Amino acid sequence: MGRGAGGYSLIEALVALAILGLGLAGAAGLQAQLLRHAAETRALTEARGLADGLVAELTGFPDHRTWRRLPLNGARSHHGLHARYRLSWQWQPEPGLDLRRLTVRVDWQSAGGPGHYRLTTLVAPAEPARAALRLD
Repeated sequence: MGRGAGGYSLIEALVALAILGLGLAGAAGLQAQLLRHAAETRALTEARGLADGLVAELTGFPDHRTWRRLPLNGARSHHGLHARYRLSWQWQPEPGLDLRRLTVRVDWQSAGGPGHYRLTTLVAPAEPARAALRLD
């Protein structure tokens, strides 16, 4: 049997379909991975905002009397747009300096696995609202 005028054989068409299928499967896998990374990035962005807000809340006192009465450790939960977050904080004196170190940790569980973010800052007792120094 001879070939027709410029036509394709069945085998050529099947090979072309197989190559197209492999390409589409790869593109679908890449798209799924991109969506997963985008969700993790959104959760991390929200966690950073929560940590910044908590630092502002814990250091936003105009005088040292209020600030010194704060509990040294604490924790709370927050239902965010992208995950449920657990915020915890710890105050520690900075050895040799009249400063306190505030460490805020945010933990969450997302589709990509557990996430963690930590923010550390030094705060002077004289004017906590003006004297925070971010260390992260």
